[in-house]
Amino acid sequence: MPKNLPPDRVPRARSGQLGPAREETIERLQQAYADDLLTLDELDERLELASRAEKREHLLVLVDDLPDEASDELVPYEAGSELVQAGAAMRVMCVFSETKRTIDGPAPSRIEATVLFGEARIDLSGADFDSGVLEIRCNVAFGELKVYVPQGVAVETAGVPILASFYGKDRDVKSGAPVVRLTGFAAMGSVSCKATKSKKKRRKRK
Repeated sequence: MPKNLPPDRVPRARSGQLGPAREETIERLQQAYADDLLTLDELDERLELASRAEKREHLLVLVDDLPDEASDELVPYEAGSELVQAGAAMRVMCVFSETKRTIDGPAPSRIEATVLFGEARIDLSGADFDSGVLEIRCNVAFGELKVYVPQGVAVETAGVPILASFYGKDRDVKSGAPVVRLTGFAAMGSVSCKATKSKKKRRKRK
């Protein structure tokens, strides 16, 4: 972000007149973080300034050093399902909002989940797991992350709770089963993972 901004361009107080523009700016900052254009510290700083912005130009200065937006709209992912290329890593980002990601098809090799003042759900109950370990790296502060995996997948928790909770539960796990391992941290929030009947089995029963 440009340094030494003139006084009239420095965000100072929250305004209720910039709702759509503020949301658009926050979405663009989240996307920039997901694209590795911003560090987590830079994201936190700009989100704080965006929440205090009084004028549209105060918002523009927060993104004027980022590449031009692509043709795709930057909107929060709320629902639906997606196919993940086998072996690909996935990122989930949720800031002052709620989001749900549903994976049908091959499970990703790694998930980076960041939740700040929000709630995120990752539904892997319909995903196809190979043997091995899927690590879900959790960065949760003042929020909640819920993960659902199919029965038969082992769940391990290796995260650090800071006035928070890390919880995992599995059922009907056999030796050599795939493993979902929760790592990272939760501060003033919670991370949970539990096994549930896969959507494929539920469809067959219907």
